Amino acid sequence: MTPGETYKRRLAAIAFADIAGWSRLIERNDLATLMAWKTVRSELIEPKISEHSGRLLEIAGDAVLVEFPSAVAAVKWALELQKALGERHADAAMSALRMRIGVNVEDVIVDGERLVGDGVNVAARIHQLAEPGEIVVTKSVRDHVQNKMSVSFDDLGERRVKNISRTLRLYRAVPESAGRSTALSERPRSIAGAANTLLMIETPQGTPTTDFERVVEGTLPFKPSRKWATPGGALMLEFPSAREAAGTAFAIRNAWSVASAGKPLAALRMGIEIDGKAVAAYAKPEGRLSTLAAPEEILVSAEVRDQLVDGLDAWIEDLGERPLNAARRKVRTFRVSPREAGAAGSGFGSGSGGPPRRAGDRPSIAVVPFANLSGDPANEYLGDLIAEDVIGHLSRLIDLTVISRLSSAAFRGRQFEPRSVAEELDVRYVVSGSLHTSGSRLRISADLSEAGTGQVVWAERFESSVTEIFEMQDQIAKAISRRLVPHVRQLELQRVRSAQADTLTAYERTLRAIDHFHHSSQRDLDEARVLLEAAIEADPSYVTPHAWLAHWYVRRIGQGWSDNPQRDTIEANRYADAALQKDPTDAHALTVSGLVIGYLNKDLESAIDLHNRALTINPSSASAWLWSTSAFAWLGNGDQAVQRSHRAIELSPFDPQMYMFTSIAGTAHAVAGLYDKAIDLCRRSMRLNRMFASTHRILTLSLWLSGREREARDAAQELLKLEPSLTVPGFLRRFPGSDSPQARLFADALSAAGVPA
Repeated sequence: MTPGETYKRRLAAIAFADIAGWSRLIERNDLATLMAWKTVRSELIEPKISEHSGRLLEIAGDAVLVEFPSAVAAVKWALELQKALGERHADAAMSALRMRIGVNVEDVIVDGERLVGDGVNVAARIHQLAEPGEIVVTKSVRDHVQNKMSVSFDDLGERRVKNISRTLRLYRAVPESAGRSTALSERPRSIAGAANTLLMIETPQGTPTTDFERVVEGTLPFKPSRKWATPGGALMLEFPSAREAAGTAFAIRNAWSVASAGKPLAALRMGIEIDGKAVAAYAKPEGRLSTLAAPEEILVSAEVRDQLVDGLDAWIEDLGERPLNAARRKVRTFRVSPREAGAAGSGFGSGSGGPPRRAGDRPSIAVVPFANLSGDPANEYLGDLIAEDVIGHLSRLIDLTVISRLSSAAFRGRQFEPRSVAEELDVRYVVSGSLHTSGSRLRISADLSEAGTGQVVWAERFESSVTEIFEMQDQIAKAISRRLVPHVRQLELQRVRSAQADTLTAYERTLRAIDHFHHSSQRDLDEARVLLEAAIEADPSYVTPHAWLAHWYVRRIGQGWSDNPQRDTIEANRYADAALQKDPTDAHALTVSGLVIGYLNKDLESAIDLHNRALTINPSSASAWLWSTSAFAWLGNGDQAVQRSHRAIELSPFDPQMYMFTSIAGTAHAVAGLYDKAIDLCRRSMRLNRMFASTHRILTLSLWLSGREREARDAAQELLKLEPSLTVPGFLRRFPGSDSPQARLFADALSAAGVPA
């Protein structure tokens, strides 16, 4: 627009559509996919735009932005396009193209041939919430279209989307004649257009199907509208409401606990989601939310969570985004549990009870919405968004119980003391904060309080430009999470150190063991083993001590203290396997398994695959970045190893294992030929912990290879004091990358510095 030109506005119906999985399709067959896309555009999309008096505003790769004269026209176009695409089966490339469509009606600015404004941005964002083949619309579209055409709307609840400050009430548009899909049209539905809810129960392994079904049939508090079993090993129960599905899940879990008492029967894993997929989609485990659940756990989707808020007396804990469907998409998941008997109150966040604690009263934390002290009501939502993101990041930590934002949101806009929050929510720690503005700068203050004393144990301030807050929001939330977690762990360790040994829970024994582990003396390492074995005995289902005990055997061999490396390798594999069997989605268990397979079994490709799986589940897992650094270094890929070491340290700058982080970073730089940097990192590691033998080995060989021969000989003498049995052939036997070019180079350097041949 030119200066002085009048802004023109009008109400517009905007549709945004793209191809689901476009990058994957292009990677698989770029030419066939591109030709199929051009055909869909010319034969379906554009003719139907004209048919409904629409105007094609923009084409960008696989995406189209279209304006229609009414919401009815936009929804008709979307429904007919999805139907026509679903009927194209002759061409394989064509049938692989499935569209996601978002429709919004809102006031927009007319800028020549372009439309600009929030209305366009909303359509472009909400389509990302649609599954392939689906149409998601805003409440304004639903209100314009309802009773004007044969379409029903499934309520998806209020949702937040990136870079849109307000919450949006969204709906899934479904043609009434087709039902939810051709595969599901025969299913009963309680209310026309209402979505049913699916309870998915993974059939316990090793349990006779008849025994399992008998328990289920004798327990059902509500009659399902449909029941079937999948070829993939799950029982599916369909209910007209999320409340009935959740109530049934609680009843079945309790009945199964009674039936399996004293018997070697596997615990149930369950998931609940709104029924919006074809039957075949649930046949494979990767299509079911229940496969992400830990034993005895019930997971629900965000849509189900929204329906349970006012309809069920239960605890709901936000677990953040989890990968589903072979990690090609992520879903927001929540753990749901009935309130403990005797907990006061029925609303979320009230009462003196609390969510069931697992593995011995692990630390619990509540993150309350940050207070808006900026004086601008428009910033009110930012406090909610930052708190929600911090909850999402913290909830990925297995040894931290994070209270759902639905519970902590009760403190929005209230004056409170941390102790009162802790008492109401039954938590040990409280995170709170505030927002201030100064000119164009936004200041965000965050602090961590200990409930017992009310003392602030950590506080920090972050700054951002007001105009960049959406881009910075996630980074700020990550920074808050990273910096407060070490303080929580240190406080927990202080608490556990002062407790009587015979009163320790499995969690507390594990915490003590990790503390001993990082002192790295033989005496401390032996004490760590005793504590980890006691933790496993106290709670055999607890994943963390199994993973740490697997790591313990790696450390014992790596330090040169094992009297039988072959036996210890078998034990390391046994505990690593046990951890994964108990929870195959635990990022720490996955990366420790990668360490065992890489360092002891010398299968580096499989190790990297396990580390990457851990990072898919938790991209912020510093330990997964750290141990994948080692794997790439052992392979001889120094550049990749160096990059990953930087990421590990960046994610956990105050980690109690920093001696190990800097040591492994030193290995990465040595493999990359950056010997001076490797020496600097090794010296930093030794200032934190002089007992880690690997650091001494890398320091010795790096000094020699950098030409500092006298220092290398001195370093070799210190190394041999710590590991007197070390020889060059022994180093090569243990070094996982013994086939890499660096192995021989490193061995020769150690030999030249004085390590016996």
